[in-house]
Amino acid sequence: MNYKEAHAKYQQTQRATLPEVEAVILLLRQVERGIEQLELALGTDNMRLRDDTIRDIQTLMFELMGRTNRKIEKGERLFLTYMYINQSFITMRISEAYELLPETKEHVETLRNSWEEALQIQRMRMFRTNQI
Repeated sequence: MNYKEAHAKYQQTQRATLPEVEAVILLLRQVERGIEQLELALGTDNMRLRDDTIRDIQTLMFELMGRTNRKIEKGERLFLTYMYINQSFITMRISEAYELLPETKEHVETLRNSWEEALQIQRMRMFRTNQI
């Protein structure tokens, strides 16, 4: 097995064993990085770079949507939030409505902060229940 195959296996195993909340936080951080790249791309005349960046962000949004449990009300609301954010990126890509970017960026940041807070609460509860 060469290095690339070993690295791919490691990443696959890491994704499979990563707690769901942490995976969502990592995906949202990647979306934020994508937004930063898009902001830089907007300063250039490279339309392909903009489109590719938005496409990459949308792939992450689809991953987030796929991880959402829509069978419960909160999950359905979260799914709709992800859809709204993704729709903003679709609008940016089709209509070049980049004025939507600051609001979209704020939504993603709020979501990431909420998930990080939930993880912190979860860890505190686990720590309290595992004490002797």
